[in-house]
Amino acid sequence: MGMSEKGQIRNLSIIAQPDVVIITMIGHSHLETLGSKEEIAKAKLEIIDGLKDEGLCLYNGDEPLLLKNKNLSSINCKAFGEKYTNDLFPTNVQLDEYGVHFKLNDSKIQYDVPLHGKHSILNAIVGIAVGQYYNVPTEKIQEALRQVNITHMRFQFLTAKTGFTIINDAWNASPSSMKAAIETLQTLNTYNKKMIVIGDMLELGKKAETYHREIGKMLNEESIQYVFTYGELAEIVAEEARKKYDTGKVQSFNNKTRIAEEVLKVITNQDIILLKGSRGMALEEIVQNWI
Repeated sequence: MGMSEKGQIRNLSIIAQPDVVIITMIGHSHLETLGSKEEIAKAKLEIIDGLKDEGLCLYNGDEPLLLKNKNLSSINCKAFGEKYTNDLFPTNVQLDEYGVHFKLNDSKIQYDVPLHGKHSILNAIVGIAVGQYYNVPTEKIQEALRQVNITHMRFQFLTAKTGFTIINDAWNASPSSMKAAIETLQTLNTYNKKMIVIGDMLELGKKAETYHREIGKMLNEESIQYVFTYGELAEIVAEEARKKYDTGKVQSFNNKTRIAEEVLKVITNQDIILLKGSRGMALEEIVQNWI
């Protein structure tokens, strides 16, 4: 359920009367309208207001703002997350070019998901928990996860006409999803050079500059060799990154065609490039120059 202001999720939940509700995270989206992560948490927690009496609430137990909420202790809830203190947590985690592989708690059953990034594991755990709630056999849950298809423009792998690999993650971006995407790119070690095109992260309110600087500080030439930015806010990312990169390895543009052209000057068919920015930046238009 989506929202742009407080009260909307409550109304939708009461209408739907769900059997299961899921709170995946408290991110930075909606900061511009709600003002703080605390207020975002309150708005997202409205989803439990329409939950059926015997229903199940799944929430991210690694999120302090959810752990503090007393309402979650009064209903049937399970916490999921990376920490062993959660009801549901991954073990024996493996990441490779084919996706993610893990077991759940102390189980010997392995789950394989053809998606990249540690965040994909937590999403899969939620899917497993929902399947178990509805008594879906374990074998069917495993098979369903093996057949997961990536959504268009959400960490979508493509091949350019010249042979290099593209990760089109241009659908949207927040500080947390940008960090997750960068961390995932850094783990893909089967490629020669790794590059990234970063667009503005919008709707962050007064903390927009701070969050963009944090992204710039994450980047280093050892793990991602070239950085290209598009947009005024993304220039802040470039400003921070230039402190750690050789001259010419971080470039900022306000023209998408120029970015596409400059990338082609340095990329080979052994390389990979990730594109990520807010929906309003439409970075997929850069991809169209390559495929």
